[in-house]
Amino acid sequence: MKNPSEKQYWLFVTKPEYYLDKKNEYSLKEGGKHHWSCHKNTQKGDEILFYLTTGPAKKGTCIKYRAEAIGRARDVPPPEENDEEEHWTGSDCDIQIRKDYDPPLLLSEFSKLRKPIDTEPDLEGCTAIRKNFQGTVFPLKKREWDCFIRLLEKKEEMHILEKHAKRQEKERRDITGEKSVKRKEKVQLTKQIFGSDPDKNKQVERAAIEFVVSEYESKGWKVKSVESENIGYDLLCKRASKEEHVEVKGLSGEDRNFILTQNELKNAKEDPNYLFYIVRNALKKKPKGNRYTYNEFKKYYDYTPLAYTCKSKPIEE
Repeated sequence: MKNPSEKQYWLFVTKPEYYLDKKNEYSLKEGGKHHWSCHKNTQKGDEILFYLTTGPAKKGTCIKYRAEAIGRARDVPPPEENDEEEHWTGSDCDIQIRKDYDPPLLLSEFSKLRKPIDTEPDLEGCTAIRKNFQGTVFPLKKREWDCFIRLLEKKEEMHILEKHAKRQEKERRDITGEKSVKRKEKVQLTKQIFGSDPDKNKQVERAAIEFVVSEYESKGWKVKSVESENIGYDLLCKRASKEEHVEVKGLSGEDRNFILTQNELKNAKEDPNYLFYIVRNALKKKPKGNRYTYNEFKKYYDYTPLAYTCKSKPIEE
């Protein structure tokens, strides 16, 4: 029997009449509170992803919103005869939109996940994908939830980086008067940060993790991977009374540039046990690693925000 206090994870499938306004715009907004049909076992504190079956032009079918259940599920009567019974679940709850992913994860991108074992092993056997999202409410395993969030956040990071690269190109054209920039120069920043091959990026990340684990274990540390727990760092390392929280950054070459998320920076500032481990040439026989406390990190790196999240203020009329 499930512990009532244990957080659960859900994917809600919903039609446009429930999230589009009269202007055919998304009516769900970050921070907004709504009343929503759910599963009878949904409880306060559960986390939810919204899969939209269609949307405004060029948006398509996608996962776009992350929400939290803020009220207990209630039993509701069957719909009227003219209502669409296929979306009636017998329960509903109060939810709050925590995140609006821009860009969302499109249906077309799920085509490569039909055989998840080849691309995203954590989605192997995911009921929602296996049933092609034909349903209303799907429970998600923690590993499936974490994988969806990782895919959404990675796409958002890439989107921010692309906008940053375009802005740099425009600024350069404004200064130099050039009409265009060579494609090789145009994508240089993206290659520096992420590389050009997603599969290779995963190999680099995994090799960097293995390198750091080996380094710690060779010195008598006990190492636990907490990558899937989304707690702001990758490795929990303990030796005697010492404890270190290690965020690993893997790089394929000698270039030391990488993306640092707002959450990672916040943890580094607040957690005295937090460390950065930067691994260069991760795929070569002899990778090179540098370990930094937050104060040491500030001496060697400058970090500049690529974007800000802007929320509207309430205006009294």
